[in-house]
Amino acid sequence: MLSLGNSLASIDCDQYAGRFPSEVYSFFVGIGVSSTLIMMVWLTKNWIVMIVGGKSKKAPVWLQHSSRFSVGLFIFGEVICAVLEYTIGSLTSCDEGNGAVNGCYSGTVNGAKNGIVGIAIGFWSSLAIYYGTHIKTMLKSGGTSDAEAKKIGNFCKAIGVCAFLGFAYKCMTIPRIGNAIFEVPSCTFSWVSIVPIMLTFISWYATISMRPTPKSRAKIANTPTTTTSSTVD
Repeated sequence: MLSLGNSLASIDCDQYAGRFPSEVYSFFVGIGVSSTLIMMVWLTKNWIVMIVGGKSKKAPVWLQHSSRFSVGLFIFGEVICAVLEYTIGSLTSCDEGNGAVNGCYSGTVNGAKNGIVGIAIGFWSSLAIYYGTHIKTMLKSGGTSDAEAKKIGNFCKAIGVCAFLGFAYKCMTIPRIGNAIFEVPSCTFSWVSIVPIMLTFISWYATISMRPTPKSRAKIANTPTTTTSSTVD
């Protein structure tokens, strides 16, 4: 879903070409962003279960409730509110008598949504960094090879850092509350579109980090294969 949402949004980044209405573009971006955040929640939850779940590997009650609430919050905030911010709220500062301008959105809805979602991102970022460090130590003490422990540790740190950057980005948008926002490309927009770049980077990193190690590839290559043949009389 991350790659799908990012690919669809990339057809018209920030609506520069006018191929999509603002609501449609924001919907596609919301799919990509929410998928990224949900992936962060699930990965972090699995790490915590491996550490504190005991032999039963059962998630603590607080973790179950936190993950379910966060998944629902991310879908509502990044997908549904991404559309609502263009359709509700006062847009009078963008209205020149001919109706709302395409691309103008409610800063109140956007800022409030980003503030609440940002708190949740910060919460999971802290958990990812804290428990990611602990799981690396646990894997080493459990006999896991240094290469595998390092691989998982790097992935944990990357998720934590990316989540923290997302938290900082969300907090920067809170001052939009009370305003109608219209970021004219030639005035306030940069030629660089940050969100698609972040989604693309995360997609690539998640794929690359899961590649097998040279030892694993050699083991697979040396594994004998068996084939069966049949004859038809």
